[in-house]
Amino acid sequence: MPAWFRAMAALILPVVLSGCGCGCSSTPSPHSVIATVAPGDVIASGTLTICSDLRRPPLEWVSDGVPVGTDIMIGSDIAVRLGLKVAYQNTDKAAIPASLSSGKCDIALSALEIGAPGTAGLVMIPYGALHQSLVVPYGNPDSITGLGDLCGRTVGLIAGSDEEAAAPGSGSLAGQSVITTCNSAGKPAPTVRSYATESAAADALTSGQADALFVDSATGAYEIEWHKERVSAIDNVTDSVAELGVAVTKGKQGLRAAVQKALDAMNADGSLADFWFRGGASDVPPGASRTP
Repeated sequence: MPAWFRAMAALILPVVLSGCGCGCSSTPSPHSVIATVAPGDVIASGTLTICSDLRRPPLEWVSDGVPVGTDIMIGSDIAVRLGLKVAYQNTDKAAIPASLSSGKCDIALSALEIGAPGTAGLVMIPYGALHQSLVVPYGNPDSITGLGDLCGRTVGLIAGSDEEAAAPGSGSLAGQSVITTCNSAGKPAPTVRSYATESAAADALTSGQADALFVDSATGAYEIEWHKERVSAIDNVTDSVAELGVAVTKGKQGLRAAVQKALDAMNADGSLADFWFRGGASDVPPGASRTP
């Protein structure tokens, strides 16, 4: 684990870790309380419960029994600025809307894309964005510079990702898949393989089973952090930009306004940019400081 993640883990003290939930106490912060919420705005008085799918580093995952990652740091800082403790409810991403509606959590922070079908009906508060990248072996021995260089090669994807959907020419790459490009140029299409986790995909790349990984920019940055002497990244290989948001149910307007104030304060003092640039390649909302 990188040193800064170890430091963050030390600040998020686990209170409960059983089943699919974990509770964490927010710690003293130099940031003042920027907004408060009414008693009925949160499930447990004094605690902000956040739904997050703790399976996809670098945005969120569990290390030594403690939730860590960029989204986890942002969520914890939101709680501090609202004067609340924080608890994380480990929730499958597809089940997050139902969990919010049923009251299992107050907000959701788990790389949820604004405008995606899975967030329909939720109030989304922007806090960052992801591009798409290729991760290749260090030194880029095959001179891969973009999707067009993948013809005839083996490409690794993470199951369930936007990149897996885009690879055959759907989603953000509808009608312009690299496979279509290769075929129209008379070149062999790439062999595409999906892996259940980021770790399995990375192992495939470093072991030579894949020539490149097609991933989001945060995953690409995470691989550079962990395998900087073994992999390289080519950023912005498509025009796709996935804008991410904190999700709140429509009925909790007071909570939505408070979260927005917390994010605005994080934006203004550079904390939001700091979390993103430590955790992965991302854009932050307009006006965010890039100098922590």
